[in-house]
Amino acid sequence: MPSLPRELQHKTLSAYYSCLHTLFDYLTLSTGSSDLLIENDEPAYRDFLKSIICAMPQGLEASTFPRRGRTYGSQQEAIDRVLQELGRVPFKSRDSRNVLLAGDNKDFAAELPINTSRPGVENRHANSPSSVLRSLPWKMLRSRLGDAGFRYLLLNTSLFAPIGNNCYMQLSGRPICDLSCQEKVKEGAKRKRAGSLSQPSRKRGKSGAVQSESVVGELRRAKKSPAKISISRQRMFYGRPARRSDGKLFPGLPPSHLLNKLRCRVGNHPDDQACYVLLQNIFPILDLPQSSVLSGHAISKAGGSRKRFASQRRLPGMLGMMRELIIRHSLMDYGEVVRRCFNRMKGATSGVPTSLEPVSQSQICRCVSSALREVIAVSIMGSQHNFDVLLRHVHNFIRAKQYEPIDLHSLMQGLRIGDLTWLAVHDGERVNGQELQKRRQIVQQLVTWLFNDFLVPLLKNTFYITETAITKCETVYYAHDAWMMATKPFLERLERDFLEELGDDEKVLALQGPLGVSAARLIPKPTGFRPIVNLGRPIVGHIGVSKSGSTQKKTANTANKILHGVHQVLTFEKNRKRRLFGSSLFGTNEIFAPLHALKQELLEIYQHLPRLYFVKMDIIAAFDTIRQNKMLEIVTDILDKDHGYCLAEYRLMLPPASKAAQVIAKKLYKHRATLDNDRSIFGDQAREVAKTLRNAALIDRRLLRYIDDFLFITDDYASAKRFVTTMRDGFPDYGAFVSSGKTLLSFEYATESQVAPVCGADGTTYFPYCGFLVDTRTLDLSIDYSRFVTTPMQQSFALRSNRRRGASFVGWLSRQLENRNHLDTHHNDTHTVHFNILINFAITAMKIPHYFGMSNRLSPHQAKLVFESLCMAAEYTYGAGRARVLHSSREDSENSHYDVRKVDFLYLAQTATLLVLSKKAARFKAVVCLLEEHLRGRAYRGIAPKHASVVERVREVIRKARF
Repeated sequence: MPSLPRELQHKTLSAYYSCLHTLFDYLTLSTGSSDLLIENDEPAYRDFLKSIICAMPQGLEASTFPRRGRTYGSQQEAIDRVLQELGRVPFKSRDSRNVLLAGDNKDFAAELPINTSRPGVENRHANSPSSVLRSLPWKMLRSRLGDAGFRYLLLNTSLFAPIGNNCYMQLSGRPICDLSCQEKVKEGAKRKRAGSLSQPSRKRGKSGAVQSESVVGELRRAKKSPAKISISRQRMFYGRPARRSDGKLFPGLPPSHLLNKLRCRVGNHPDDQACYVLLQNIFPILDLPQSSVLSGHAISKAGGSRKRFASQRRLPGMLGMMRELIIRHSLMDYGEVVRRCFNRMKGATSGVPTSLEPVSQSQICRCVSSALREVIAVSIMGSQHNFDVLLRHVHNFIRAKQYEPIDLHSLMQGLRIGDLTWLAVHDGERVNGQELQKRRQIVQQLVTWLFNDFLVPLLKNTFYITETAITKCETVYYAHDAWMMATKPFLERLERDFLEELGDDEKVLALQGPLGVSAARLIPKPTGFRPIVNLGRPIVGHIGVSKSGSTQKKTANTANKILHGVHQVLTFEKNRKRRLFGSSLFGTNEIFAPLHALKQELLEIYQHLPRLYFVKMDIIAAFDTIRQNKMLEIVTDILDKDHGYCLAEYRLMLPPASKAAQVIAKKLYKHRATLDNDRSIFGDQAREVAKTLRNAALIDRRLLRYIDDFLFITDDYASAKRFVTTMRDGFPDYGAFVSSGKTLLSFEYATESQVAPVCGADGTTYFPYCGFLVDTRTLDLSIDYSRFVTTPMQQSFALRSNRRRGASFVGWLSRQLENRNHLDTHHNDTHTVHFNILINFAITAMKIPHYFGMSNRLSPHQAKLVFESLCMAAEYTYGAGRARVLHSSREDSENSHYDVRKVDFLYLAQTATLLVLSKKAARFKAVVCLLEEHLRGRAYRGIAPKHASVVERVREVIRKARF
């Protein structure tokens, strides 16, 4: 049998499959037949054979392909036979899964199948992989291979069909999302000799498929690198404290913690069994005996035997260390340590939510450091140097932002493994590489336990940890007593005004319902609290008692997952019927188009812009008060009742979320907004209002709505007053009322909700709306930079990875630079566009010092890399911004919408970065020098005087900013 032709190379598939061929090449050499293609075949069939990619697993030889045989029945019957054969395979592991079964419900015990002609398969998806096999090219291929060859092809290979844009759909084989990357397999093969520490390596490698299976198996058993092991920091957020039987808080570690279970009385010492249990909990890597009781005689015998593993010879010293840890914890008074560190833990001073103040992170660090000094002996860390390094990592852990990852690799930095004398098997022995690796793994497990199983429970039980509405990424700590006292009035008002408690029967029905129940939490904001309901995680509750008497539990799908299909349908209808949504905006970038249209219409009418009146209003608690039954009526009218909806599902691989503890709800509530059923129908009222405006052309005014924020712009003072009066009265039938505290006017009007306008230093009035500033005289649109002046810049973003920060800097910087339509020179004045460019780069440059997160000055090599990254990001932003503006204005080819020269754009970008980094010259002096030298170049000669005024304006903004 001749060998297969040269393998194909595909950027994605080659990473998961070692052997790729076209379907024509594979079948030609596998069957040894030349009649797969004949002269009279259609071009579509020829392209089909040469476009399908066939991926074969290792060890599958072409000679095993069955010979050509007969075909029985129709194409659908042949497909059903393959599906039924796959359906009989038990799904005990991912190895037995096949993508052919995606979308097909294999309920062979069903009494009433949907299609009686196909009793074994119920297919509810129009675009399932098996449905593709019913096309004409697959019928022709089956007729030339026979049923045996057709079956072998589907069961033993992975087929990929092109669907356009270099995308492929997998038709058969194990799902690609369940496969291991070939690069990882190769990496495991290269590191095979340094893999296992307990088994000797083979000098002669295995061959063929056996070797591949061995490598894959060893790769699965291999431990993760420290850089890939993350500390589950998210578990300490939104925790509830443990309480004693008298209702008081239980200080320190929760009662369920292992150290509390092993606590000994004062004057007593823990026995060897307690020390052994704690040792197994901290160091699961140790090869310890299976017995749960280890006597002193057994310990001495294990330490004196040369035949014992080294981990057992370490037992005497390690058990003594565990005994000291239990004694120190038993003598520790966590409540006294907390009271001694700061007096704010004595209780909240007021029950008003706005008086709630967080505990500073410095006080948290001081409190935790005192607790660690009392519980963790210096001898456990080996030296005072290691203990100081541990405290430094603890402080960084406490000060880290909410979504910043903390990996084991970063926590191991600075620790001296040689200082931990209790790791040594025998004093004076020379440490080889294998023993050093073993010691490093033991220290890694100790550090992991200290952070995962000691620090996180301690912080969670001592403080309420959350984020705020202003600084979404900052980790904020509150004393549990102060938090409960401050949130109690708000929860009572929420329960009284917006919620209704469910009875016992309703509670059972809610837990058994398809959407289940979800937990609510509060996040602080300047005017109180904001309730947040986590629809992505249902509560696991008891739903009844089975016939055997055992309590049944139900873990339902999340509400987000159940409503995902509904969300897709509504999104589809939203994009298809935009005219029905009127003034609604679905993104902040959509603000530009209606403002630009209004400006052009006013210029056509008046030949200049008249005085404009701006009104901004906000709905109070829009998501909690709007009648949901009326909202459902509106949605029902939008849906297409004459046709069905077909949803195509795709697999999305995400890292596992944190495993926060699930609790059983004692009380369940539902919105009072769902109880109003006797109001008039919204559709009828909307049609009555529309009758009076059927022939009206409102070209001199605009109404914008983004979520619950309204913006009304008009040139008629009477219309503006009428809008304010109407909105102030609210809409009781729909549960919508305007917040007087968030109402903003650009004109004087005697109402209870009148607020002074926002004026610039030059007399120009800038009206804020959804992160933008609208010039009330010219309708120019610029970035609202005021929020960056009042809030710390380091809390405005969070890094999701600590690895490869230098290599990822260009991509991160380009993503931070917002490309919006405020660069349109046909709508905005050129001076405004230049100001937007400067502000955009200045705000992004303020994040650069916090991105690297180091206090040392950059080296010349690092400074050069940062400078080159800044230049590349500026080049990319120019091209991306120009493309966005030209794309949005593609229908208006008569006017130029992007008159910004590239040299001006780059000069403004580099100047803004220079102004910001000059304030951090202690660290970025080399970068500042490179930027200054670059701006003195020949390309920017004579540009500085042209932009002097706008640069000076941005310099004043940077001077007031906090970063």
